Amino acid sequence: APRTRWRRGTDHAPLLRALVACVYAHGDERAKTRALLATVYHDALHERFYAARDALLMSHLQESIAQTDVATQVLFNRAMAQLGLAAFRLGELHDAHACLSELYASNRVKELLAQGTGGHHYRYQNERSVELERQERERLVPFHMHISLDVLEAAHLTSAMLLEVPHMAAQPFAAADDAVAAAHYDRRRKVISRVFRRQLDYWERQAFTGPPETTRDCVVAAALALRGGDWRRAAELVTSLKAWAVLLPSAEPVRAMLRARCQREGLRTYLLQYARHYDSLSAARLAAMFELDEAAVHALCSKMIVDDELMASWHQPSRTVLTHRGVEPSRLQHVALQFADKAAVFVESNERLHDAKAPGVYQHHHHRGGGGGGGG
Repeated sequence: APRTRWRRGTDHAPLLRALVACVYAHGDERAKTRALLATVYHDALHERFYAARDALLMSHLQESIAQTDVATQVLFNRAMAQLGLAAFRLGELHDAHACLSELYASNRVKELLAQGTGGHHYRYQNERSVELERQERERLVPFHMHISLDVLEAAHLTSAMLLEVPHMAAQPFAAADDAVAAAHYDRRRKVISRVFRRQLDYWERQAFTGPPETTRDCVVAAALALRGGDWRRAAELVTSLKAWAVLLPSAEPVRAMLRARCQREGLRTYLLQYARHYDSLSAARLAAMFELDEAAVHALCSKMIVDDELMASWHQPSRTVLTHRGVEPSRLQHVALQFADKAAVFVESNERLHDAKAPGVYQHHHHRGGGGGGGG
């Protein structure tokens, strides 16, 4: 057979499929797993996100990857990183965040991708830790195979911001760590990205904040602007990140996608946060505010009404959204409900503590109370 010549920048999908088929026919389980991960990596790198995602899901590899060797786990992490970037370039922010959130659950992204060592984690430089560090260095990938950590961080934080800000606007009165409120608002109270929430909380606790400089600062500043209704400022901060220049030639489509998502999520956040203060909202006015078509505004508002995110209805003759005031609890009612639930939990725990210290008195008191009620 004629020898295929490899050229940089070309897609060699047929050659890869032939090689993978040979591995599937004659290789062991480890080789088959690595061949599958190489296919996923290659498809994600060449904008075939859906094919790569389906191949990974049908293999159920994520359920058993912890039982494989370290080199295969590194390849899995790198494939997930490329899959997340491919989803982000297509605007599939939920999939992008799902792929990248596992990598950023800990501060060991370099080690997980085999692009750096974690020597600073070894507190005691004994013989075992030196051996572990040597093994880590042997697993490092060459520099020309590195995945840009700036692009990964920017994609992860941006997708988390565009998902989390409308989610936070949907439940503005419940505290972030309130277990009682979470019991009542479990669907809305679920935190999408704890990493982004920590960055946002840290920024808000600062007494003085200068202009954003790093990627994290720019994304957090964009989140605050989006939460305040200034979608233009949010889009400017997000699209001006230097990390997107690495995505050439898809940098401009990514910036256009981010601007469009800032418009849509800005409209959703505005409606979730301020609709309770209006009797009606004009679709033409909303379209002018967020530079969207009236059809796009109508579709987005209708989806929010169907999903019970927006308590309102359409008045078709005037093309306005009529809000249902009095359906959503006010801030005072939210606080009162939380106080009542916490008081009930406190009373119950107090009774249990009293019962543990004096079980006879507690049971005799309840017995007399129940008997008196029955006699009456």
